[in-house]
Amino acid sequence: MRTWIWTLGWLAITVMCLLFSAMSTQWYFSLDSDTPMYARLLGWLVSHEYAFGPGSGMVSSHPFWQAMPQLNKVVLGIHTILAAGALAIGPFQLHPAARRRFPRAHRIMGRLYVGLGMSAMLFAVAYLSMTPFSGTYGGAPFAIGLWGIAFVTLYTLTLGTFHARRGEIHAHMSNMVISFCSLLVAPFLRFWWALFGRLFPGTQADHHVAVLMFLGLISVVSAILAMRFGFNSPTSPRERALNSLMSGVQPFIERLAWPLTAAGGALGTLLIVDVSLRFGGSAGLWTSAMPAALRLDELSAFHGGSAWFALFALGTASSLLIAPRVLLDQFGGHLPAQVALLIGTSTIASLGQLGMAVTYGTHGVQGWGSGFLHGAVACSVLLMLAIATHALWTDDRRAVREFMLHSTALVAFPGAHAIGVVGFLAAGFTFEDAWLSAAVVGTSIMLSTSYYYTTYGARSPVPSPAVHTAAGYQVPSAISTAT
Repeated sequence: MRTWIWTLGWLAITVMCLLFSAMSTQWYFSLDSDTPMYARLLGWLVSHEYAFGPGSGMVSSHPFWQAMPQLNKVVLGIHTILAAGALAIGPFQLHPAARRRFPRAHRIMGRLYVGLGMSAMLFAVAYLSMTPFSGTYGGAPFAIGLWGIAFVTLYTLTLGTFHARRGEIHAHMSNMVISFCSLLVAPFLRFWWALFGRLFPGTQADHHVAVLMFLGLISVVSAILAMRFGFNSPTSPRERALNSLMSGVQPFIERLAWPLTAAGGALGTLLIVDVSLRFGGSAGLWTSAMPAALRLDELSAFHGGSAWFALFALGTASSLLIAPRVLLDQFGGHLPAQVALLIGTSTIASLGQLGMAVTYGTHGVQGWGSGFLHGAVACSVLLMLAIATHALWTDDRRAVREFMLHSTALVAFPGAHAIGVVGFLAAGFTFEDAWLSAAVVGTSIMLSTSYYYTTYGARSPVPSPAVHTAAGYQVPSAISTAT
């Protein structure tokens, strides 16, 4: 079953990448004629009005293209062609059987993939540096997302190459998977345009904003699932030495349990206070920062689904309070009881968030795309919890710890989003741009952080009881045998 799922997923991604690589190259050379292949395909899949009418990408992006200096167009074209080449190579580099049967070809194609990918992103950085936010189709939030893709791709390709040269196979694969998933943002965006156009009312521009909110989340979730179900990479002796570095900082990490628990409790308390204020009919802590008209819509949505908001607040507050102790003490000697409690509170939080997603979608608050953001986060949490529950059933402690960490990172997303909005407002963004920009980067940062901890920390040996004793509390010696 697992092999069939992986094979079908790989085939779907491969077809998507090959088609998009061809269409994106042709798109650049045919923009002036208004007949790019992708727009024609979108018109066939949805409607001609959706692909070429008011609010379509062709109409909305045309003024930006006409106003773009010729040098910017050339740089963008080179980026497009190079990135298309990297996308076409990526699926074959990541296929386990191909790597095992043709190692020499894998290394040669890998150098080509890294060269194309890094060159494409350097040209992307050059283009973005020459183009102000106001000159980018989609505005500041989309531009921030593009900067993020460029940075993540350059970073992961560099780190992946470094680990490959050192024979650190798991870390190499983890970084290369993330680099490929960051490239997949481009075809994923077009896929969701087409799907939303078939399923929901609105223009392509409306759907662009909606998809932008959760596209980064989908990419990192894809990387996590690929590493879980597609790669059983060995840990080399050199890599075990790398991971053993975690043991050196483990006493410090363990001492963070109480401060993080206190911080989680404080955030949970603020969330409950916010919901309680809105139950009383007044603006909450968060809604008080909104423009007046949007605040009224938000309060209307709250009273239309207040039970879901309350369920979300209680589940999230409870999860934030208990998660640090459960995760940082490596589950101690009470794995089933502790994790079961965290799974329960996280499930409550995600179910409440699903209800919020429906409520937001119905009321259209902050654009109906906000409903899809909450829905995507909630479904991702439930998926991580399902994998953690299966790992708990099979006594795979490493997988339990890994996927509970991912689910907790997403449960804590509302706090990261609020902090992001405050930061973008301080930078001079309008409230709508600040809200959307924080959504664009928030989920990606939260989930990427947990992904990288599992890459460099979760595979290291579980610290000995002496390490836990140094941290200030006792753990049964049985933990030293857990992996």
